[in-house]
Amino acid sequence: MNKTLKGLIFGLLLFVFLTVSFYGYRYWQIKTGRILKVGNTWVTHEAFHEQYGDPQNPVAVSKNTPEEVYTKFRTAILANNVEEALKYITPEKVDKYKIKFANETIMRSYKGLPSVDKIRPEDNKIIGNYISYNYFKIGDEKTYSVSFVKNQQGYWLIELI
Repeated sequence: MNKTLKGLIFGLLLFVFLTVSFYGYRYWQIKTGRILKVGNTWVTHEAFHEQYGDPQNPVAVSKNTPEEVYTKFRTAILANNVEEALKYITPEKVDKYKIKFANETIMRSYKGLPSVDKIRPEDNKIIGNYISYNYFKIGDEKTYSVSFVKNQQGYWLIELI
């Protein structure tokens, strides 16, 4: 075997080993609860508590419910009232969603959001000031998420939809 082929095989084996090790470590972190899925990202408990507060010590008494927020958001979207819909998004994400809503194709997909009775909270995703709901679209096998965060004043807002 020549040197180039040996080097290529060694590099490929090293890549496979590192990839398996990385995903094995991530799997171990998930199974042992060292990281949590928040929307589409994975975070440590420390990062979660820093952003959403201590689940044992909620920020404030709730002044609305995630279901109310979702219903008002969906109503605004169906009425093409983007400014009203943005009132129900966390302030940090408003610019991101303003850009999304400007795209007609993306806006059409938001108009297909199911009614509030079709979304269900995830049992393991209710942690203090954070809650995640799941829903399915008709004819689609994929699970979609809606995440809510309660702010310092006690109002629930949509963080991810």
